[in-house]
Amino acid sequence: MNEQIKITPNFMYYIPHEIKTSDGTQTFSWWIVNMDGNYVTFERDPIQAYGVMGLSLIYLKGDRDEQPNFQYSDHFYKMGLNVGAGIRVPVSDKVAPFAEAKVTLGDKAVFDYRKLNTTQLVIKAGILIRIAPDKERNADDF
Repeated sequence: MNEQIKITPNFMYYIPHEIKTSDGTQTFSWWIVNMDGNYVTFERDPIQAYGVMGLSLIYLKGDRDEQPNFQYSDHFYKMGLNVGAGIRVPVSDKVAPFAEAKVTLGDKAVFDYRKLNTTQLVIKAGILIRIAPDKERNADDF
């Protein structure tokens, strides 16, 4: 959006988790879409520290397959709030390595008798690459 505020949408897909019991199998799968805003709070060339706040849409699906011939399936959509902090080191106008830690505060989802907690800690590192062309702005653009 500007030099202080960055919008960082992202998508995470988790590999399905399978639990085998003496009665059968339970399988859980989920994905998350995040829309985060980063606000640069500290800047000392070349390091930028920022706060993270945003929203998450969490999809959970559970399947239960037991003997003899009992099947149960359910799915949930839950909203979550992201809060965290990160550090970014721009090496050029278009490339910036980063590290970030955030907590997604979510609600509990109940699948059959199992409570699934959507609150999670996320620690990530990567490289941000700006793909949009830079645009010169003047007072008439606003």
